[in-house]
Amino acid sequence: DNLDDMYFSQYNIVENGDFSDATEDDTDDGNFVGWTNGGTHSATNHFIITGGSCRVIRGGVGTFYIYQNILIPSTEYTYSINVTTLGSGLYLFTANSDLSVLSNWVNLSAGVNTGRITTNATAIYFVIYPHTNNGTTVFDNISLIPTGNVPDDVAFKDTANKILTSWFRDDGNTTT
Repeated sequence: DNLDDMYFSQYNIVENGDFSDATEDDTDDGNFVGWTNGGTHSATNHFIITGGSCRVIRGGVGTFYIYQNILIPSTEYTYSINVTTLGSGLYLFTANSDLSVLSNWVNLSAGVNTGRITTNATAIYFVIYPHTNNGTTVFDNISLIPTGNVPDDVAFKDTANKILTSWFRDDGNTTT
């Protein structure tokens, strides 16, 4: 499927990471296209899309973030995110299915941030999380690209947790 093609062709797997789709432009009202709201979004603590960038409105205490369910556990990724206004600051991290195990915390700085992360054995969420102070942060052009190092024992198990021995190729042939 398309996700397999992205993983093996090393495409950016973040949907709407350039915030060009502003069908929903305020997370106080709903989810951005491609993103899911986490925590409590309110009139004083939320994300908005404006001018093709994402802006964090941080007006006090509270936990809120946006995330995508796009990760494969135990896999390496190259990330890039442009923080044009640092404001109160911004983190990216990875998390498991109930957001109880957080890993790969990256404290982003002003400018283009790049690097590599390797997800832990349970990570499936890619998360953008603002610092806990007041202020406005603006960011854009998020990319997350699998490096091609997807472990066989994680990515290619069937529902009985057995490693698959027969594969279906895009050209219609099978191989073992």
